[in-house]
Amino acid sequence: DTELFLNLGFAGDFWVDQIGEPLSDTWMTSYVSWTGDDPRADINALADRYEEVYGERQDQAYQFMGYEAIQVIAQAIENAGDPNDGAAIAQAIRDTPTDGIVSYHEFHPDYNHAFKYPITIMQVQDGVASWFKIQEPKSDYDYSTLVPIAQAG
Repeated sequence: DTELFLNLGFAGDFWVDQIGEPLSDTWMTSYVSWTGDDPRADINALADRYEEVYGERQDQAYQFMGYEAIQVIAQAIENAGDPNDGAAIAQAIRDTPTDGIVSYHEFHPDYNHAFKYPITIMQVQDGVASWFKIQEPKSDYDYSTLVPIAQAG
């Protein structure tokens, strides 16, 4: 009867059937809701396309981040002007904010890291995960205090 709050590594249904009894009173962080109930229509459309192609729903959130990474890279290649100039592409990633399917990316100029990223909170009741809320980052927080963590990888 203890509530659980699980980190991003648990974001998905891929592991739930391995624990026996269905979970309840459980919360997990994620990038998106993979279950088709995300309030962002583009996320649900991508989930639907995945199901059409592969014949099943996604069971985790990482595929969405892969799609997001391709969006950021594609925008950077377009802005760099040369798909073979790695240095120009890297600079374009640093210099060009990108509005991806999951979130807006603006890399900190000193740390090559996008610190301000929303987190989706999923709720699990009776073994079924569903969208609960999106927690936006604090706009006035000094995210440079996170640099040692980001640099540690």
